[in-house]
Parts: sequence; C-alpha cells; structure tokens
Amino acid sequence: MSHPESWHKQKSHQGLNQSDCVYLNFENLNNFEPVRYQFQHEGIIFSNALALQPSNSAYPPRSGRMVLMGAPRSGWLEATFEPLVSFVECYVTSSQRTVLSAYGQDNSLLATTETGGPNLQGSDSEIPPHAWLQVEVVGIHRITLYAFDGQFTVDDLAFGI
Repeated sequence: MSHPESWHKQKSHQGLNQSDCVYLNFENLNNFEPVRYQFQHEGIIFSNALALQPSNSAYPPRSGRMVLMGAPRSGWLEATFEPLVSFVECYVTSSQRTVLSAYGQDNSLLATTETGGPNLQGSDSEIPPHAWLQVEVVGIHRITLYAFDGQFTVDDLAFGI
C-alpha cells in the first residue's frame, strides 16, 4: 500500500477562524487501488473508495491525474474522521445528483449539501464538472457521498477543525 503525502495549508473558511486544513493528495495512489487506511495518519479513513485515473473524459480530474470513486459499491463513498472535524470540502463530478452528508459521533445527521443534478463534462448540464461541495458544522465524525443510481468522482478533498 502506498502512503501518499498530504499537504497542510492555512485557509480561512466562512464563519470560522483561520485553521489548519488537510488537503489530500491522491497523486501517489495507484490506478484502481482500494483506498482505506492510506490517509489514516492525517485523521481520515475511507470506506468503499477506489483511486482512479479516469479514462472516461466525462469525469476529468480537477487537479493532477487521480480521483476517488465510490467502489466496489457504485455511487457511494464514506470517510470517517478522528479527531472530529468542523468542515469538509471536495469537488464532485457525477452522472446524477450527488449528496454530501455529515454525521456526528452518535450517527445524527449534522448537515447536507448537494450538486443539484448531474455535471458530467461534455453534457448539456447547467452545472459544470467539479461542483464544489462543503459542509461546515462542529463535530463531524463521518461523511457520506451518494449519487442516486449514478457514478461520481471526488477530487481535492480537504478537511479541518
């Protein structure tokens, strides 16, 4: 298993003070590598995630060449945080509306946001590829991304306190 380096950057988030952000770098992952514990040292563990260098031009990476995709179960991806975080953001390209949901340690739903519809490159969608999704709420333990009967890719995922 490879252990890609992440990078930290100071960034101000709306409604939050300056905080230390972790930006995940997927570039050192191998194509079709299952992703679970590779970023555990940064405080995040993935479930149902696969690193992918997209061959389908409808799902272009936002930066670099690698993205994450929900697999082997299509249309779903989960990440768990230890310690708890206060924001999570990422860029999503999807064949269907994609929902990002944040949950607390007690499994209570804390916040949701969504793409509003499909946003594949080259489609007639009003939403461009790489839709930015963000949740900001104290006490995020877990997030899920879900595309209803669809596929999606995630790039430039960041989180912090």
